[in-house]
Amino acid sequence: MFDVEGTPLPTAQVAIKASSKPKLSDRLMDRASGVYKRNAKGVAILIGILVAFLTNTDTFHLVKRLSQDSVIRSTITQSESQRIDYINIEKPERRLKSY
Repeated sequence: MFDVEGTPLPTAQVAIKASSKPKLSDRLMDRASGVYKRNAKGVAILIGILVAFLTNTDTFHLVKRLSQDSVIRSTITQSESQRIDYINIEKPERRLKSY
């Protein structure tokens, strides 16, 4: 490989220049993962809306009740944390991250 003036580059510089350019497969995987993330978000939102519609859930009442009643909020939080602990103990391969 040659530089702008036509003199040959040392092999280390050739290797650096060759490796700094992203490969086609890396670029394609980045694009595919981006498309997948966007589609997964859309599908998750549609599934949530569909479930709420089919179960006739009053979402506004639910949000209002959860924001005003701390007992219900703490009960749901405690129940879910126990569920996560149970899953982590019983099936270590399916560990859920607790944030």
